[in-house]
Amino acid sequence: MADYRREPTDIEARVLRWLEKKKMDFIFQYEIAGGTAVRGGILVDVVAFVPWAQPIEIFGEHWHESEITGEERLRLARIEEVFKREVIVLWGKDLESDEETDRIMSEKIGAPL
Repeated sequence: MADYRREPTDIEARVLRWLEKKKMDFIFQYEIAGGTAVRGGILVDVVAFVPWAQPIEIFGEHWHESEITGEERLRLARIEEVFKREVIVLWGKDLESDEETDRIMSEKIGAPL
């Protein structure tokens, strides 16, 4: 796996491996308006180029509830405003194996298995 600012979580690593396997270009931890270092900035989990820039948020159970909160909805809306497309939201509980990740990512991104 590539060299990143921080190590991806297990769930993020599965998604990144899938993108690498499909030979898709991507940016892990993409900063909008300074990222988390700046008040109001956002750090997008992954931006995949399919070939357009497709933002992907990976919601693991450690940081996220089982449903999207109001604050997260505002954050997702801001990301969608920047990228002019809907954010793909992936839930950690759906990505517990490489096989599940393969199926979900193929469904969401549209690449063949």
